[in-house]
Amino acid sequence: MNDLRTIVLVEDDPDIAVLAQLALREIGGIEVTHYGSGPALLADQAAMVPDLYLLDFRLPEMTGEELLAKLRERPQSAAIPAIFMTASLMPDRIKALKVAGAMDVIAKPFDPLTLAEDIRARYRAAQP
Repeated sequence: MNDLRTIVLVEDDPDIAVLAQLALREIGGIEVTHYGSGPALLADQAAMVPDLYLLDFRLPEMTGEELLAKLRERPQSAAIPAIFMTASLMPDRIKALKVAGAMDVIAKPFDPLTLAEDIRARYRAAQP
């Protein structure tokens, strides 16, 4: 089973991005690369290929769901699991995100003390 070592975080809110990065790096020991928008990630030709994408649902320029669709079109990122973060946990939205290819959905606000382990547990559960 692969361990979760690297995450690409796409989050436009600077406060949430800093908090998530601190929680994942300092508490979880996970390497995090942050982008403020989907187009910023897609334009970065040197973007690392992570173990997991952690995507905000509401992003400027394109939604997280649209970003995931674009990532799925690329051979290097087509099979990389993705988890969404959103404050809107309506059952229909969660179902739509999973149908679109999301591994799971995490509620905002999240607990920074447990974020890394929560993501790791979801990642492990999805491993074959």
